Amino acid sequence: MKKTTKRNFVHLHNHTQYSLMKGISRVRALVEHAVKLEMKHIAITDHSNMSGVPIFLMNCEAYGINPIVGCELQIKKDSNEYTNLVLLVKNYEGYKNLIKLSSYGYIKTEKHKPVVGIEYLRTHSHGLICLSAGIKGEISSFLLSGDTEKAEKAALEYQEIIGKDNFYLEVEDHGTPEEKVVNKHIVQLSKKTGIPIVAANNTYYLNKEDAEAQYVQRCLANVQKYDEQYKDQPGYSEYYIKSREDMVSVFSDMPEALSNTLIIAEKCNLMNDLLEHEFPDNLLSTQMGIKNIEQYDQEYVCNTVKFTFRDTKSVMMDIAELLDVPDKDKNLILKYFPSNFYLPMQLAIDKEPELINLKQKSNKLRKLFNITMCLDRLFSSRTIHNKSIVIGRKKLSDLIPLYWDTKTKTISTQYESFYLFENIGL
Repeated sequence: MKKTTKRNFVHLHNHTQYSLMKGISRVRALVEHAVKLEMKHIAITDHSNMSGVPIFLMNCEAYGINPIVGCELQIKKDSNEYTNLVLLVKNYEGYKNLIKLSSYGYIKTEKHKPVVGIEYLRTHSHGLICLSAGIKGEISSFLLSGDTEKAEKAALEYQEIIGKDNFYLEVEDHGTPEEKVVNKHIVQLSKKTGIPIVAANNTYYLNKEDAEAQYVQRCLANVQKYDEQYKDQPGYSEYYIKSREDMVSVFSDMPEALSNTLIIAEKCNLMNDLLEHEFPDNLLSTQMGIKNIEQYDQEYVCNTVKFTFRDTKSVMMDIAELLDVPDKDKNLILKYFPSNFYLPMQLAIDKEPELINLKQKSNKLRKLFNITMCLDRLFSSRTIHNKSIVIGRKKLSDLIPLYWDTKTKTISTQYESFYLFENIGL
């Protein structure tokens, strides 16, 4: 059996706050956490968007870590069948293709939903590595239902589309019984087809203790009640950035799944490629104060996206309601909270000592303050910047990922205007 060394694991499936109201990992904190764990590579794979890529590249460059750019996309195989796939960028060609794929559903389909047709994936697969997306993928679904024949057919189809050396069967183990069943079958499928397996942890937060905050975030997003017994469910607190040692322990019986993460990571060299190509820094310009973009060719101009977050006090009150905090305590929070609603939680506590005293009053209030601190100023929605547009010397769809704003019914960038013009190869 191959010895698993300290270097033999890389996190390839990670969601950040740009997976709106699902992920709670801040991008900079994700990179810092990887550095803290002495990891040389880290990936970003948010749901159906690449919005976090610019700040991700900036921070990876600053900390000297290899950025693996990716995205978890919904793939449409027929009129009623959807599946998830994780796509990772190997090089500049892959980056350009991922831009096209992440934009496709928003700007090319009638309903502007972030869904990619399987044939479009087929024509834009070069330069990409594909993971089967674990329990949420089509192959796992077939295996859970006992249909190994369809699972094999799907696996071979994806391998044919992506390329023999670029498709991997993803195994995840957060402790759920379904994953145990699927992983056993995936290993067998790998042996039969020769398609390699790769381990992932499908993360949504950085630390194990952040699990409750992420659960609260989902309760708020889905308007559902907080259930204390939810913690008893298998896998409740396992979707975090685990150390190599933890991942080696989880997949001790699949050393090849661990070592394949490093093989994939070393294939991904986007930053080196960006230095050799013409940057969109040189191909884009921004105009402030322009609201009417109809005067421009629509393929060369669009609005820029803007991410927003709710004020701290409102978020705290929503969490308090969810946790069933007594009204008298909520009133005291409102009384002592500084009048500046947009003051970050930590600054509010620093400014008003009574809030510290209130936090220590009960376990429920400690929980309220801790969760609010974790969720404070996370993005909750996206809209368009009302005074900024971007103009390209080439078609924008060739330069940057695009997004459809449902409120204004217009196309915008997936990247915020601030990041479009930073000298990071974008």
